[in-house]
Amino acid sequence: MAAYQTDEYAQLTFKDIHAGQPGPFELHRSVLFYTAGDARRIYVPAQSGLRERLMWEHHDNPLSGHLGRDKTH
Repeated sequence: MAAYQTDEYAQLTFKDIHAGQPGPFELHRSVLFYTAGDARRIYVPAQSGLRERLMWEHHDNPLSGHLGRDKTH
């Protein structure tokens, strides 16, 4: 993922992985994953607007998000 190239934390994590000290991270098919317990999550780089866009598309978007607090409850 090209956004990893400009993310300082991702670059440090790649160095750790290549040095054999991945910690809770792993690289699979060029995607950086974070594992905590049974949960495995994709690390989203801190690229301008990328995290916000993903949150909007999967949370706030009327077609894919939830319908609000009252309707969800």
